[in-house]
Amino acid sequence: MRAADSNDSQNAAVDTPPNMDLVPTVDDDLVICGAPLMSTPANSELMSSIRDQANQVLDEWFTHTEQWVRVAVHQTTGESMTTEDFTKQLLVSRNSEVCWRLQAFCKHVDVCRWYRETGTAKFPSIAALARV
Repeated sequence: MRAADSNDSQNAAVDTPPNMDLVPTVDDDLVICGAPLMSTPANSELMSSIRDQANQVLDEWFTHTEQWVRVAVHQTTGESMTTEDFTKQLLVSRNSEVCWRLQAFCKHVDVCRWYRETGTAKFPSIAALARV
């Protein structure tokens, strides 16, 4: 091992702030005050924040809606079909609710292509999870 390597590791240890949870409290001991030590959030607080952010992204993904008729028009090549044409083919009213015709949807919309072109840009962390 070279001397520079051990020096660098010692400097790295000095640069990292101490875990303030390990510092005891004293009332009557003589103490000397120096430069203030910067404290970092506890690991549990940091992990909680990361989990909250991940949950927020996942909630956005679950509630995301896409204009699939517009996607079908965008993905159509060579055909001169309009938004109105795709609306008639892809959507149907059933029990006073608008539903998708699954076979027509699968015929005209390539969801994998949409995800590669658009979805990965909107939700990069979901794209990373999809690869796992």
